[in-house]
Amino acid sequence: MLRLLLDHHISPAVADAARKHSEHIAIQHVQQVGWHRLPDPELLTQAHREGLTLVTYDLTTIPQYLREFAEREQPHGGVIFIDGHTIPSDDRGAIGRALAKLWDRECGGGTAKFRLVLGMKWFLGTYTGRFNRRRKLFGHRLSGLSNESVDAFD
Repeated sequence: MLRLLLDHHISPAVADAARKHSEHIAIQHVQQVGWHRLPDPELLTQAHREGLTLVTYDLTTIPQYLREFAEREQPHGGVIFIDGHTIPSDDRGAIGRALAKLWDRECGGGTAKFRLVLGMKWFLGTYTGRFNRRRKLFGHRLSGLSNESVDAFD
């Protein structure tokens, strides 16, 4: 499951803004976990150990550290880059909404019950569509069928 860690360049208020849009979002700020003074390479390593994906505006130094990690084949927990031209760093609400939307898309809302509902909707829709196509039934499933035809499918 996606768990987000906000870099020190991002306000801690973004976590609260994200929770307003997706109550189950797994998001925290580096200050909350006491990592706000760590150098970036150590932050990336620690985030990986804890299963966190770093969210940052730092398009200057983080990419270089990621290249170094790749050269050493050192794993990291992933990075989500936000471009200041796309979402200004002082627009906490927009950052929170974007992260909540990403988290909902990737995690299906976060709760097992919600993911089960989505899975069942897909399954039933797919099953019904295939069932009707195989039998050349279109429109409402039972339109134009007599009771004998319906009984024949049971």
